[in-house]
Amino acid sequence: MLAIRWYVWVFFSGLTGIIVIADLGLAPILFPFIRTVPYIDKFSHFFLMGGLSFVLNMSLSGHRISLLSRSAQTGTVVVLILVTLEECSQLFLSHRKFDPIDLIWSILGAVVFGMLASAFLLRN
Repeated sequence: MLAIRWYVWVFFSGLTGIIVIADLGLAPILFPFIRTVPYIDKFSHFFLMGGLSFVLNMSLSGHRISLLSRSAQTGTVVVLILVTLEECSQLFLSHRKFDPIDLIWSILGAVVFGMLASAFLLRN
């Protein structure tokens, strides 16, 4: 369990670093391939937010909370809140632009990988 929590911090720190690089306008310099590989930005949103959702749900042992009379994985809800806030923050940054399609890919990744974590936990 300690190892998976370490993965959460490493993953979260890496994502935070990527976000800071993008917010400072350094992404085109440090990650020039993003502009040349078709759809890599969308797939990055899917897999990065999905990965965070997966490791966070695993570290929380699939803990669930009740929202609007429905049950949801705590880790997925946390990732959905964070990714929505981060994408909306781009409205106020000169080097970034809000893209609802990026938000959709991030949400899909968090939900799909959250379900994978749930399935993995049920098998073990």
